[in-house]
Amino acid sequence: MNTYGVLESSLGFSEIRKKLQSVCFTPTGQERAASDFFTADAGKIQQSLLLTAEMKYILDYLGGIPALGFDDFREELNRLKTPGTAVEIPTLQAIAFILEKCADLKQLFRQQEEKTHLLKVQIENHSFDFSLAVRINEILDENGDIRSSASEQLSEIRKSIIGQRKKIERNIHAMLKSLKEKGVVEEEVNLSIRGGRLVIPVHASKKRMVKGVVLDESATGQTVFVEPIEIFELNNEVQDLEFEEKREIHRILTTLADRIRPVIPELFSHIDFLGEMDFIRGKAQLAVEHNAVVPVIPLQASVVIMQGRHPVLEESLHKQGKKIVPLDLELLPDQRLMIISGPNAGGKSVAMKTTGLLQYMFQCGFLVPAAEGTMLYPFDDILADIGDQQSIENDLSTYSSHLLNMKNFMVRGSSKTMILIDEFGSGTEPESGGAIAEAVLDVLNAKGVYGVITTHYFNLKMFAANHAGVINGAMLFDNDLLKPLYKLKTGKPGSSFALEIAASIGLSKALIEEASLKIGT
Repeated sequence: MNTYGVLESSLGFSEIRKKLQSVCFTPTGQERAASDFFTADAGKIQQSLLLTAEMKYILDYLGGIPALGFDDFREELNRLKTPGTAVEIPTLQAIAFILEKCADLKQLFRQQEEKTHLLKVQIENHSFDFSLAVRINEILDENGDIRSSASEQLSEIRKSIIGQRKKIERNIHAMLKSLKEKGVVEEEVNLSIRGGRLVIPVHASKKRMVKGVVLDESATGQTVFVEPIEIFELNNEVQDLEFEEKREIHRILTTLADRIRPVIPELFSHIDFLGEMDFIRGKAQLAVEHNAVVPVIPLQASVVIMQGRHPVLEESLHKQGKKIVPLDLELLPDQRLMIISGPNAGGKSVAMKTTGLLQYMFQCGFLVPAAEGTMLYPFDDILADIGDQQSIENDLSTYSSHLLNMKNFMVRGSSKTMILIDEFGSGTEPESGGAIAEAVLDVLNAKGVYGVITTHYFNLKMFAANHAGVINGAMLFDNDLLKPLYKLKTGKPGSSFALEIAASIGLSKALIEEASLKIGT
């Protein structure tokens, strides 16, 4: 179960996960894409990032890795654990396929060792016996049929079947010719097939003149299809040989199952390995689409986003023919908490969500859509209060749910925590909401948390200006055109530009002046 489901949804990562699942083609790769892979382990994150970067190189310059898609045959492998079980042909084909793909990947990573060192190490540590694939290919042809050379016995049986069928064909042709000469059948009559057996079409009135078995008759009943008695006996002999062939094939598949049974754990390991390669390839494909980079992992907690882009928003804007405005943002040990203010629809929430999403992607081992030099630090926790989280089930109002989140943040918050809060203090009467938000902010700051908070509240902007560890950020606004620029500038708070926007939509000058007097300086 994904413990970060709400966070993923609010940041937009759920869309990225969905895309990742759609570009994974192995059952285990899709399972991996659906699993929890968020981690605070810097070593694991670095390993994951570098593996993805190596796979991205393969996609960028070598056209990708061999196609890995295969159907899930793990249940069939479990069935084979029972002694005496015969292996099914689709299972054999799948086993040969995964062994061949392991061999293909090993060759590819060895050839590109300079650029794919970590991928090569991964597959060198993964041992497999290719001789099983060789044996399967000796038994199965390219169409999935059992080769006659699979055993001497099978080869002899099939030769006998072919010889017997030729004998049947010769005999029945001779009989047809004889019956034509005797006038029993018309000259233009040819042999027919009923139930897979050669028969002679005979007029119903003359059927007693041909010794044999009537296998069928025409829709009108005028013609019957007779298998001569001599041919009937020869066909029975062929049928016996075909039963013998089936028994020999079953023996071959049972013997092969005996060989497969001891290596079933290894085969499961191969399936998991290819799933991991598929998963990494999927992340690399998204990295190509997002023009993503490997972020630097600093020793000290710091977040430096250079030209960061929210990939889901960027894709949406691209469809509308628009370009995204990249984000530059820094959270440093002496300026850990950023209070972003500015007009509605000015990009405050987007800046916060972009920060959170890039951080979350990084801790899930994804390359991030940003410029080289971006630095991200692995936090133990990412806590978010974004959007309306009203709970009907627990009879909680929107504001109550926000307060519960704040309580949780204060309990869990530390210098290893990133917090993301949208419209801090909103949802209740502004004076009380602002006061409570400031008190909570004081506790969070004392705990040394990192994060991004958006607000319109003046007292929170003042708090940022007067307390170490907190910094203001403003979303820029074009005063002349009265349009947001969607750019973040740090160091000073932003204005909501409420009066300017009110004037731009046509509210009277007198009303604007009265409101200005009420606000004061």
